[in-house]
Formats: sequence, structure tokens, C-alpha cells
Amino acid sequence: AFAKNLDAIEGVVAALKKPTIWAAWGASVLHHGFFLKARDDLYERLAKHKPQWRRFGSMTVNGHPRHPSRLNYGWKLEPFDIEA
Repeated sequence: AFAKNLDAIEGVVAALKKPTIWAAWGASVLHHGFFLKARDDLYERLAKHKPQWRRFGSMTVNGHPRHPSRLNYGWKLEPFDIEA
């Protein structure tokens, strides 16, 4: 099921001229190892399509982009350096 999800996501991203990905996994990514692996697998899969990665608001204390449930309406979409 995970591989099919990656296939579907990559298919959508590949069809876009200038794909943009909203990074928004929050600090909870640290609580389950499979979340980190999923993030890394997604990044590796999409890198060849050169998407622009974006985030809303400041990073969490641990350096992760905030989850949508923690957003403030005053924040703007900003660049996110996923490689950092």
C-alpha cells in the first residue's frame, strides 16, 4: 500500500510543470520511525521532479515544519529546505 501511495503521489507531481510540496509533518514525525522513513522515501522519489518545498510558519523546536493543526492564519507560505 505504501509503494502504491508513492506511485500515485509521484504521478501527480510528475504531471505538474512546477510542482510545489507543502511540508507539514510536525514534531510527531519523531515518535514513529516509519514516519521519518516515509518522509525520506517521498523526498527521494520526488527529487528528480525538482519540486519546490514549502512550509507555513516557523519550524518546530526540533526543526520540523509545523503540522496543519498548529497553523496561525497570519503565517505565509515560505520556502522549506528539505535537504537541511
